[in-house]
Amino acid sequence: MTRNVSVPVGLTASPSDIISCFTPVIDLQGGSTTPGATFAWSGPGGYTANTVDAETDVPGNYTLTVTNPANGCTASTATVVLADTATPANVTASNNGPLNCINTSVTISSSTTTPGVDFTWVTPGNTFIAGATAVVTVPGTYTIQVTNNGNGCFSQAITTVVQNTTGCPGTTAVAELVNGRSIAGFAVDSLTGFAYKTYPNPASTTAFIEFASPVGCFVTVGIYNTSGGLERLLFSSTAVAGQTYKLALGVAGLSAGTHFCVIRNGGRLYSSKLILVK
Repeated sequence: MTRNVSVPVGLTASPSDIISCFTPVIDLQGGSTTPGATFAWSGPGGYTANTVDAETDVPGNYTLTVTNPANGCTASTATVVLADTATPANVTASNNGPLNCINTSVTISSSTTTPGVDFTWVTPGNTFIAGATAVVTVPGTYTIQVTNNGNGCFSQAITTVVQNTTGCPGTTAVAELVNGRSIAGFAVDSLTGFAYKTYPNPASTTAFIEFASPVGCFVTVGIYNTSGGLERLLFSSTAVAGQTYKLALGVAGLSAGTHFCVIRNGGRLYSSKLILVK
């Protein structure tokens, strides 16, 4: 009488990857050269699976038991599943505000002790700014998301930009006069009489910026992105007193979303949000 006590041969067991925020679920890959063999996995926390390949999201030691269907004999092999889910450490967020009559923009800053990371700011308007630092002009809560490039895991922190414009010269969107000329619809600096408006808003093809000053002065008009970078310089010259200037901004080449029209008149600055849609 011949006894068949052959155990399964050619066993293999290995994970498909390391568990991370990029790959939160990985495969357990098994195998055997024994024809018709059946497979049973066991692992941490009572983990079981009865397929040659299985999925897991838990690191630890796993055992693959293979059964020879001809005689019920078994053989086992083991493998280790590793995990890299460390988030960036010691993430900070701060700003050098507040916004006020003199400081019309502030710098938001973030840092971490973890190397090899990306920084992305989420603004109060739910737009995004890349980089550890950025110049902003809008008050509110800014959230920094710092992502570990090695495993995709991230940490967050917040900083709140405060605005204090008590006592600042105001602007009013009412009809005023510049050298006797009606400028209804303009925003007007009640202290200097400088008037300006940006329209249409949002703009899809062309936006227009108009301004007028009751006195001759040097004026610059620029379009800036949400990171504070100059995208277009539309005007840089001495404005004639009482003359209304109309500037056209073609939106081609500019990204859809939020931009800022910034007008500098001598030592004063006027800023208005401009939304571009495409």
